[in-house]
Order: sequence, then structure tokens, then C-alpha cells
Amino acid sequence: MLILTLAAVMAAATTSAEPTLKIGDPLAPARAGQLLCQTPDAANKSCVVLNHFDFAADGAIVNRIDARLSRKPWVGITMSTPVVVRDGAVCSPLKGVDKAEVYQDGKPADEATVARVRKGLGEMYAPYAGQEGCVAYKPGEGGLDAYLTVGKDTAKVPDRVIWVDPAAGWTTKP
Repeated sequence: MLILTLAAVMAAATTSAEPTLKIGDPLAPARAGQLLCQTPDAANKSCVVLNHFDFAADGAIVNRIDARLSRKPWVGITMSTPVVVRDGAVCSPLKGVDKAEVYQDGKPADEATVARVRKGLGEMYAPYAGQEGCVAYKPGEGGLDAYLTVGKDTAKVPDRVIWVDPAAGWTTKP
């Protein structure tokens, strides 16, 4: 999911009449083993967020999210959230940041950094407590345009995403 751009995207959100593409199974590339790269930098094979989808035999889907919060120092998080596909969009509850694993320069972050990052993420998510976010996709130049909807608000500015091969070396590290 496009978890870390929630605040920025929703700050620019409006109720949008612009239709989004309803893809039958937007996670078909993930089922084939690909990862979803948010805000890609092809020259550096870098993503702001890299989504790893795991599919259980009972139909449950879990999205493990690796996200870069800052470049210098490099601070990133890893967290997991359940997702469902509904009406061609990928939906998940907007919660779980209190359990995010926090890393700094590739190592587990110290307790103060973990507390600061979790607090900041918690404050960002607070206005959306108990809600669900859904991302719908439409073809865009060089990838897909991802539109986040929370409640009745849909982002009017999409985020760019691409599907990438996990063996190709894509990462969230700068």
C-alpha cells in the first residue's frame, strides 16, 4: 500500500469525479512474484516504498511494507498489514504503525529513534483512525498512477508505482 504518503496525498485530496481503472486483480503481478515499487528512481533502482505481498492458502493477503523515511541518515521502517482486493482496488486498515520496525543506516534503530518515528507515524494516522485506505490504479506514463481513497476523499494527485522483479536489486535505500 501507499502507506507513507498518506498525509501528503490526503492533504491534497478532494472528492474526485475522475474515474480510476478498475482492474480485475490489481495484485496479479504480485501473485507472479513481483514487488510493487512506489515513487521509483530507475537510475538507482530505489523506491520510497517497496511492497511485498504474501498470499496464504486461505485467501488472506499480507503486505509487508519496506519504506524509506529519510535519506541522511537513512531511516526506514518495515511493517505488515492485511489487505483485500475490492472492486479492483487494494484496501487495508490504516493502523499498525505502532508496531513498525525502525532501521537507521541498515541496522535496528536505537530506542529513542524508534519511539520518535512511531510517534510521528501515529500522529500522521490519528485523523484516519478506524478507517480503511484503498488504492486504485490507472495506466500512466512509465507505470501506474495510484490513487488513494480514504472515506469519500480521493487524492487528486496520484503517486507513480511500477512492478519490479525482486531479483533485480530494487531497494528503499538511497
